Amino acid sequence: MNTAMDGHPVRLVVEDDYGRNRLTVFFRLLLAIPHLVWFFLWTILIVVTAIANWLISLFTGRPPGGLHRLMCSYVRYQAHLTAYLSLAANPYPGFAGEEGEYPVDIRLPAEPQEQPRWTILIRIVLAIPALLVSAALAGSTGGSFSAGRGRKTERANGGGAPGFMPGGFPGGGPPPLMPGGSGGAGNQPPDGPGARHLRLYCEGDAAGLVSPVVRTLGERGATLADLQLGRPSLEDVFIHLTGRGLRG
Repeated sequence: MNTAMDGHPVRLVVEDDYGRNRLTVFFRLLLAIPHLVWFFLWTILIVVTAIANWLISLFTGRPPGGLHRLMCSYVRYQAHLTAYLSLAANPYPGFAGEEGEYPVDIRLPAEPQEQPRWTILIRIVLAIPALLVSAALAGSTGGSFSAGRGRKTERANGGGAPGFMPGGFPGGGPPPLMPGGSGGAGNQPPDGPGARHLRLYCEGDAAGLVSPVVRTLGERGATLADLQLGRPSLEDVFIHLTGRGLRG
């Protein structure tokens, strides 16, 4: 299933089948040593070029094409390597950070875009909230937040504070319905008067929960207009931890 936030230039794409090779998992850190060395050397280059990229962008309002593509490759490579080390993906990543070559990928603009100069000037200040959220998620999240198997997702859909149901429904009962508010960035507007958007998080095979969800909606006199399965995004985890959306 594929869901995305239309118009946003940056997307996280996951096309993983959850298959893992036990041998490569056991030796993963050893196998990653060449990548860790390469990542260290590449990071040194990025630190130098980032300063040049910032100065040029500040005067022109647009990053140079070559530096833009270098930065994009570095961001993708970092995502590929992180996914490999954290067992979020199984294949051995490439060293170039090419788009579409890895199950966990970052989709970035192919060409640099115009940016307001004042945002370039104080970019690090504007990034402080995102850096704090990233640090909080990196230090606080754990366990499995899976809601599907072998499905492609670019962004989880919905809004509001979700509930997590570990291991399915207690006693095999119907699932509780989680109302989606207007806080989530990916939430779609109601389709008509009285229309509601609901989100349900679970661990395990989400496909097996479709029937209880449909049955529960029918028992409550609701008409199901659309049903989507996908994996939660970082913003969904943030909503779970804080009870509010990043933009709400």
